[in-house]
Amino acid sequence: MMGLAHDRTSAANVLCVDDDPVTQILLEDVIGSAGHCYRAAHDLAEAEAMLEKEHFDLILLDRKLPGSDGLVLLQHIRRHTESHVIVLSSMCESQDRLLGLQLGADDYLTKPFNPAELCSRIRNMLHTSRQVPSGPSVTRHVVGEMTFNVATRRLRIGSRSSVLSPAQGKLLSLLLEKQGTLLTRNQLTRNISGRDWSHGDRTVDVLISRLRKLIPISIAEIVTIHGSGYMFVVK
Repeated sequence: MMGLAHDRTSAANVLCVDDDPVTQILLEDVIGSAGHCYRAAHDLAEAEAMLEKEHFDLILLDRKLPGSDGLVLLQHIRRHTESHVIVLSSMCESQDRLLGLQLGADDYLTKPFNPAELCSRIRNMLHTSRQVPSGPSVTRHVVGEMTFNVATRRLRIGSRSSVLSPAQGKLLSLLLEKQGTLLTRNQLTRNISGRDWSHGDRTVDVLISRLRKLIPISIAEIVTIHGSGYMFVVK
């Protein structure tokens, strides 16, 4: 299998939630050939039970699970874990993709997917999440009443507190580090997932929309620079 370099020292624990045995065989091949630990769940209840017992670095999640939409499990994941999530689904309409991203998925890949592309997305996602900065880095940003802890991804605004998804956390951290600087969609996409932005990819736009709902405009504004990208402007 082409794709990820085999490296046991950086092996990740990956949960694949899909009721289709053929897809599970393919995912086992992709994950195993990458040197990662493959675990399988076939429905929502089995996945929830596994999530209670162990930590997963990455979850590959189908939407059409027996008796349930995988997005129900996605909401459970976002409430209780810090795992990265890639939705793998035959539901390929733009509104389906946007809904998955809005509910906290880090990426959304439609079926049938190219195994090499999935390998690349997994590699980039795990690589960017495990990078260690070479020098001193900011671990906490304070802007007026807003405090963001980079390590825990906890955002506090006044008395209100919330934990951001991994993708939201990466995005907000970069925006705060580069206050007043134009960041292109390609820069933001590479920071979130390690891949280049492509035309029609709304991932960054959806994440920006979610951050805007959390951050009062009286504190700061994420300004759209039409045709270029976004800029974080402190009031």
